[in-house]
Amino acid sequence: MSDMQSKSALVPLQAFEIDHQFVSYLEQSLCQVDPFTPLLQSDFFSEYPYVSWRIIRSIQGGVMTNEVIKNTWRHRKKRHLYLKNLVHNTSILDLSRGANFPACRIATFALESLIMSTTPEAFGMKASSDMASRAVLKSLTMKVRRSPGVLDDVADGSVVRKALEQAEEVDFNCSHRSTQAGRYHGLIGEYRLQQTLTNMGAHFATENELSRMRDTYRTPDVLLLTPIVIRGATIHWIDSKAMFGTVSKHLSNFEQLQSYCNLFGPGAVVYWCGFDQAILTDSKLVDDRIVVVDQIPQSSHICVPRLRRGVSFHGRVMVPLDEFKINRADCL
Repeated sequence: MSDMQSKSALVPLQAFEIDHQFVSYLEQSLCQVDPFTPLLQSDFFSEYPYVSWRIIRSIQGGVMTNEVIKNTWRHRKKRHLYLKNLVHNTSILDLSRGANFPACRIATFALESLIMSTTPEAFGMKASSDMASRAVLKSLTMKVRRSPGVLDDVADGSVVRKALEQAEEVDFNCSHRSTQAGRYHGLIGEYRLQQTLTNMGAHFATENELSRMRDTYRTPDVLLLTPIVIRGATIHWIDSKAMFGTVSKHLSNFEQLQSYCNLFGPGAVVYWCGFDQAILTDSKLVDDRIVVVDQIPQSSHICVPRLRRGVSFHGRVMVPLDEFKINRADCL
């Protein structure tokens, strides 16, 4: 079978119904793409014109994240070497290519090395501060990200600052821009979910509202105060994910989703970019209490319980969470 025939055999029938074989094929292909070439400028899309760029970009982000998590400890051990190379005029791009690791992460490791070799007073810290502690390194790294000028008065600080700036330009996958883009798409997904539920006439509390109402650190994006029925299941909460749901991504989210079930009852997770169909069949990922969808189906409808008591809450009808218990027999 030719390469073209093998690729065509993997084409999904529908945009969001992508099987596990095709996802694995995409992940392996994305590992071969030059990380310093923007995905839209590479030849990758010409090979897969039938796949949404958001799906490909989401899968690429997952592949990159897994590689970074797996190899971070190896490169953190070399942070003093990375700083030394930068001081001796090795470019951050050459360092990144040689190490086969994201430029932003290597520049951050060099910054950590600089912090560890500098007196606390140079960064406005107490003389007794442990500059090698994880908390101090994280705090000062965030400070430098917000105000790069603090490096100008530190020996070799200008070299590290230049490396950080260059890394931001060439490494989109691990840059601050990528983090901001992820948050932006996440907010769009949450807004889209809330608008869909509002148009249905459903009453709900958002994650921000829940954090003020209930003493728990685990809160879904939406808690439905009037449950809805999705694909025959009564749903009490929905979590929005602005990504493509690969098996590894869903596995990392699975414990969190199950905790929502334990707190609030059955719910749903929406992967707005679609999901690997293996999620629906893998015994490790199947929980009858969790419905996995790529949108809120038009067939969904409100399940109206007999509510005994309610209070006004920003124009919605709400039952206090400690008394919010739905009997399935009460639902129409």
